[in-house]
Amino acid sequence: MSLQEGVDSNLEAQYIQWNIDTKNKEAENSVTNISFEKQKADVIAYKANYWLQKFGNSDRM
Repeated sequence: MSLQEGVDSNLEAQYIQWNIDTKNKEAENSVTNISFEKQKADVIAYKANYWLQKFGNSDRM
């Protein structure tokens, strides 16, 4: 069974979603690079969407 099939076969009970974007004025200039990262790439911005989902009847998240 694939991950998508597992998700599709279980009812979603609850989820939390948050977006991270360094173009937000509050996060401006918040991307920092360690020496190892700078050797590979100079990261100047970061944008991501995260989801944490709970399936089934459990009270635990």
